[in-house]
Amino acid sequence: MILSRLHKTYWQAFHTLSLKVLLLSCTLLFVGFVCSRALASIGMIGVAVAALLNVRNFSPRVFFERKELLLLTLLFWGVFISGLWSDDRNFWLNFTRIHIPFLLLPLAFAALPVLRFKQFKAIALIYVLVMCISGVCVLVNYLLNYQSINQSIMSGGVIPMPFSHIRYSLMLVFAFCVAVYFAKNFLLYVASIFLFVLLHVLSVRSGLFALYASIFTMLVIWIVRERKWLRAFLLALLLAGVTAIAFNTIPSLKNRIQYMMYDIRSYKYNQPIDASDGMRFRSWKAALQVAKSSPWMGVGYGDLQYAMSAYYTSNFPELELQQHKLPHNQFLWWLVATGCVGVFVFSVAVFFPFVKYFGTTVWLWHCFFAIIFSSFIWEATLEEQMGTGFFSIWILLLMQIDLKQKHE
Repeated sequence: MILSRLHKTYWQAFHTLSLKVLLLSCTLLFVGFVCSRALASIGMIGVAVAALLNVRNFSPRVFFERKELLLLTLLFWGVFISGLWSDDRNFWLNFTRIHIPFLLLPLAFAALPVLRFKQFKAIALIYVLVMCISGVCVLVNYLLNYQSINQSIMSGGVIPMPFSHIRYSLMLVFAFCVAVYFAKNFLLYVASIFLFVLLHVLSVRSGLFALYASIFTMLVIWIVRERKWLRAFLLALLLAGVTAIAFNTIPSLKNRIQYMMYDIRSYKYNQPIDASDGMRFRSWKAALQVAKSSPWMGVGYGDLQYAMSAYYTSNFPELELQQHKLPHNQFLWWLVATGCVGVFVFSVAVFFPFVKYFGTTVWLWHCFFAIIFSSFIWEATLEEQMGTGFFSIWILLLMQIDLKQKHE
């Protein structure tokens, strides 16, 4: 009965072959986020195939009129063009490959039809399901190796997670936001609570920062725009209580906080430990200094690693090679690689869609950007396959919603 209802409610809502392929491709992409880089790539290729199946409705004029799609391709072209002044072609080619979705996916979505809200909801709920299942697997592995993992956390380690723990935590935060947005039944309420607690157990600070940034955004929208004062107050009260309990009862979170304080003290006294916060602060300082050598056009994506390592070798000779970290800030990364010109191009490409759709009634848009912008502070989020895939697919899906059909 459940399968029949799902088929009637969701699968049949994707009434064309192109839309069915899009649904399946997004599912593969989401599964790939948590278990297979190959599946993630296949999922992105599938989105392009879905567009080709609808290519008769594609118009170059529409692509150029939707400036947000056109500008997103600059996230590829900025990397590609920087190869003109990069000496290390292999390093440049690797990052060019990582940024290809920013070229192909905007073109694909220009050919795809707008999504009815029911269609978007189906895709979004599949995402929540995949992230919850992966979260259960991560949590079970943690419980099975409880003592050893907690000991590792006290030495700067993390709970084992799929691929990049920072990007995975950001994906969990957005899944939490999606679950809250559509929470009208018991399962989605449970999913929301589970993801909230899980993020505290995993204790990835970038993820927690993004979580609370998105919750703050959610509360502001409920109060200012929707006038849902009681809902906002009750949620704030509930979260305050749960958070207080979490910070005092979850061992992984307590150990992470203790190590963070030790890390910051070590950086303050210039001790060269290979730890998260000290490494991050040092990379910011190095990035700002390296950027001074090529302030307008940058050193090029290909020579980013060489330029940063040269600075570390000259100014921090006691650091090991593996401690020569690239900039842990998205804007500083582009500043070093592509200069002030590149940072301007990057900022326009990212902020233009945010501003254009700022008035949307789907507040998931605002939560998504709260997550993304908060992550840009601590990490070069878009310089890795999973980060690129997560950002590109969700910004495009959110821009593809037909808001006229929201209440159908």
